[in-house]
Amino acid sequence: MDPAERGFLSVIGGLATGVHVLVAIAVLVLGLVVVRPVNQNAGFVFAGAGGVRLVGLVLDFIVDALMANAGFDAIMMWNALNSVISIGTSVVFFGGIAFGAYTLAETRPQQKGGGAWAG
Repeated sequence: MDPAERGFLSVIGGLATGVHVLVAIAVLVLGLVVVRPVNQNAGFVFAGAGGVRLVGLVLDFIVDALMANAGFDAIMMWNALNSVISIGTSVVFFGGIAFGAYTLAETRPQQKGGGAWAG
């Protein structure tokens, strides 16, 4: 692989990681700012899912940094650890989004105040 291809793949990997970070931050903010006033439990589930995804991305970055100058056997071990981290945090992230959406869907609108139509 020539250096131009390697650099291009590095840029694509960096952009993908940037998108993952933005999505995790968006889910965290969505949970705390938009969903939590409507349903507190669903808001915390969304925020937790985004937070776990951010922690997973930080751990992924740390493992990649440790893998930089390692030998073949060490690289294989670090890749296995990286896969476990990625799968675990992805399951919690997407499961949290699904459970938060389910919890939010069961929210009953609360009528505020009285008025002529209050029963």
